[in-house]
This record gives sequence, C-alpha cells and structure tokens, in this order.
Amino acid sequence: MGVVLLVLQVILFFVLFLMSNLYLLLSVPILLLVLFLGLAIGGMGIMHIGKASYSPFPNPTKKNSLSRRGIYKYIRHPMYAGLMLVGLALLLSRFSPLALVFFLLFASATFVKAKLEETLMERMHPKYRDYKRQVKMFIPYLF
Repeated sequence: MGVVLLVLQVILFFVLFLMSNLYLLLSVPILLLVLFLGLAIGGMGIMHIGKASYSPFPNPTKKNSLSRRGIYKYIRHPMYAGLMLVGLALLLSRFSPLALVFFLLFASATFVKAKLEETLMERMHPKYRDYKRQVKMFIPYLF
C-alpha cells in the first residue's frame, strides 16, 4: 500500500508540475512565497528527522526514532505539508478546474499516506499517540 501511495503521489505531483506555468511561478511574488515556504518547511522536516529515520515510504525505517525537535514541535508531517504547499503554488500558477482536480487527488494521496505512516509509527513508538494529541498534522495549532 505504501509503495502505491508513493507512486501515486509522485505521478500526481509530476502532472501538476507539467500543468503549471513556471514563468508565473517564479515571477509572481505570492506564488514565490508559497513555493519557498513549502520548500523551507519540507527542508526543515528533512533536516530535523535525521538520516536514520528518513524514507519516502510511509513505513518507518528499522532505526526510526520519534523526532520532536525543530519543526516537529509544531507539525507532525512537515515534508508532506511542504510538498502540498509546493503543489498549491504549481496549481495557482496556472489554475484550471482540471489542475484543481489533480491537486485535490495529490493532497488526498498525501493525506492517506500520512495517516498510514501514523498508524505504523504508533505500532513502533508507543509515545506517538501522545505526540498526536499535542501536535497538529500539517498546520500548527489548526490541523
């Protein structure tokens, strides 16, 4: 299931990329802001999770640890949140109903992948349930 979700996520992101307008993406200030915010949040997630815990798959690695430092103090899935912000910037650079459908499919696949990862993390780390109660999934203090 995790491999299918990853492949689906990559394909949908790639389609969003192909449908985008890179000139507008890189020249309109609000789009640049959303793009760089997404890259920064995702980058902080990679930086604070550590090599032993990083995997593009939702299955935790054998040497996985529960990270609660850096951006993980504020959101549980910064890499997914960052990807969705970059996807949003791509969508907004050339908005169309079809692009919106692909973005919603991409966001849904990312959400399902995050929920699967959480189920697997709970099995590996008993303290993950407390972490879930204390820290929001994608948007600090909201969601």
